[in-house]
Amino acid sequence: MAAAVNSAAVNSDAIGFLAGRFPSVSGLLVAALLLGLVPAGAEGPYGAFLTVLSAVSADGRVRSTAAARAIFVTCFATVASVLAALASGSLLATFQNITLFVLALLVPWSAINLVDYYVVRRGHYDIPALLTKDGRYGTCTWWAVLIYLASIGAELLFINSGMYVGPLAGFLGGADLSWLVGLVVGGMGYYVCAKLIRDHRPGPVTRPSEPSALPGLADPVRGDHKPTTRT
Repeated sequence: MAAAVNSAAVNSDAIGFLAGRFPSVSGLLVAALLLGLVPAGAEGPYGAFLTVLSAVSADGRVRSTAAARAIFVTCFATVASVLAALASGSLLATFQNITLFVLALLVPWSAINLVDYYVVRRGHYDIPALLTKDGRYGTCTWWAVLIYLASIGAELLFINSGMYVGPLAGFLGGADLSWLVGLVVGGMGYYVCAKLIRDHRPGPVTRPSEPSALPGLADPVRGDHKPTTRT
């Protein structure tokens, strides 16, 4: 609301600006805004901890203690508070740059996932194999990761933000088309590579103690096929 009324207020004192618009209930308004910030402020550090824990222990073998969670959340909140204080003079510009940065990372990732689901595999996934380390999907599809990184590299040429301007953005009159480049390079690159590599991937390795693949379900990327037997 403060940004819509006066963008300069956000860069100085957004809560104070809103409270000043309604002097009769300014105290109540400030209290409501501060109370609303508490849950969001608590979810951020704890969500970061869960993300890190999932990254370092995808199989769930690493257990966290209360002391480890408290130390991580305290350190994360301290660093975030320092960065927020340093960026308080240009909050809107900083928020916009962060949003564009996240967009540059998210667009090619979304393009790869959408093409894989709707075009390559046509909505068919072997769910038990997703939970099997040596299953048909493997631990990591490195060529897909390389396509993702290449998509980000292509986006860097077209980004136009206050923090970074790509070398090709000037030829487009300042237009930021990085999201479109990431969408095309990521989606088309994944589709082409999926078709070229489909017949060169090894078959699934399934241990007796692990879930077996769903009967009759083929993997379009690997190019296998398991016929369904009907009785």
